Amino acid sequence: LLYLKFCHRPGFIKTPAYPEHGFVFEEMEELKKQPLEKRGSPTDVSDCVLFLASSKAIFITGTTVKVDGGITDA
Repeated sequence: LLYLKFCHRPGFIKTPAYPEHGFVFEEMEELKKQPLEKRGSPTDVSDCVLFLASSKAIFITGTTVKVDGGITDA
C-alpha cells in the first residue's frame, strides 16, 4: 500500500469571493510584486491538484506545491 502526501497552496485566485471589478488597492500592489502579474484561476489550482493525484506524480510526496504565480518567492 502506497501513501502519498502533498499539499497545494493557492495564491491570488479569481473566485466569486472577489468583487467583479477586481482586487482592492492593497491587493493590486501585492499582485504587482508577483512575477506572473496575473490572478490565478480556479482551473490553475484544479489542474495542479489533478496532476498531483494522477499516476504522473507518483514520485512526488511530502511537499507543498505553491500555485501562486511565484509571489511567495518574489
